[in-house]
Amino acid sequence: FGYETLDYPLQPAASFTMWTHDSWQPPNRNQLVLYTTFNNAYLLTVAGPCQELPFAQTVRVTTTANTVSKFEKVIVRGNRCPLEQIQPIDVRQMKADRRLREAEEERALS
Repeated sequence: FGYETLDYPLQPAASFTMWTHDSWQPPNRNQLVLYTTFNNAYLLTVAGPCQELPFAQTVRVTTTANTVSKFEKVIVRGNRCPLEQIQPIDVRQMKADRRLREAEEERALS
């Protein structure tokens, strides 16, 4: 998935449960799209720029009892970037829209 995920954030959430993360993408120095499973993603916004985020090979998100809340941090190369906002991403809608676009493009080429 590309940066199209930024088009699908929902209302801010107070927290979410995370046992592990599947993958992640840093669209910029202030945000991280974190996939906890293939169909669950969250747009995490940090307070202030997290300078190394766009270049990081790995990231870590702190949890308290497997819960990520606004009191947690994104850790990149030893830098602790405090969370400011958590927004679930509607991954299912994003996938459905993508399938629809691809079908329309295929019909246009036929």
